[in-house]
Amino acid sequence: CAPPISRRCSAGPCLSTARPRSERWDSFRACSFFFRMNSADVVRSLPGTREGLPLHEWVDALNGFAAASVAEWLAEPRWREDGTRGGEALMAYQCRPAVAAMSVVVTSYVDGKNIPTPEALEQDLKEGLPKCSDPRSAVVAEYLLRGGVRRVVVGHKPSGEAPATFRGAGADGCGFEVISADTNYASESSADKRGASWCEVRIRLASGGGPGSQTRLRGSLADGAGSYDFELPALGRPRGRPSSGDALVGRQTSDGWWIRVLLEAGASSNGGSVDEEPRYLLSRGRGRGAESTRIH
Repeated sequence: CAPPISRRCSAGPCLSTARPRSERWDSFRACSFFFRMNSADVVRSLPGTREGLPLHEWVDALNGFAAASVAEWLAEPRWREDGTRGGEALMAYQCRPAVAAMSVVVTSYVDGKNIPTPEALEQDLKEGLPKCSDPRSAVVAEYLLRGGVRRVVVGHKPSGEAPATFRGAGADGCGFEVISADTNYASESSADKRGASWCEVRIRLASGGGPGSQTRLRGSLADGAGSYDFELPALGRPRGRPSSGDALVGRQTSDGWWIRVLLEAGASSNGGSVDEEPRYLLSRGRGRGAESTRIH
């Protein structure tokens, strides 16, 4: 297997096996273990994989790397004789084997259309590494907080017919949230695999420039028989200060169900009758499968 790094470009290492175009992407997977064993230092020189940077420096470096890579591709979009082309490092950044799995592009906060369980993080591996990120990581929460971040909102990968939410105390006890909102494949019965499902994530800053911000989740379930529009408790407020918002969504029950959204009163139940009281949508899953239920 040829070494995947053939040269260095202005944006950083250009990743290539120097093989014909038709073979190169398959060889990324074949070379994954070789790459991790022999090229880790070079991979870590990419802005998106460097460790120890403060959060905002890391973001600025990653955006700069992307801009430089696009500019290089515009200047040299065609394949060179050595099998590389401009901006190849950015193209390879979304391929986990090509960057020793050190990418923010492919991993997600979802397993089985829900927040991943500790068991899934340990057992569901791809290329020898976990497929999902861990929202419970105290190290990550503390790192984000040092950069002024208490909330992560992502759109990959499909999370079912409603956002998958994790809520924790955070590094300082003033709250931490992860929200994955992707309603692709929300419905198995509809032609578009989405049905009537849609979701909206709104974030409101505290009035008057005070501390804290608050998430509002709004949308509809795939069968059209349930809608939601509610707020989560605010983040970043001093401990002990009361906050409006539903305190159950984003929590997990003792038997493994995630509390997904608070449904509005008047929504139809599975049997077609109308409930006068609000209900919760709960779900749990593993891999690509999931099940859901609705309770008062």
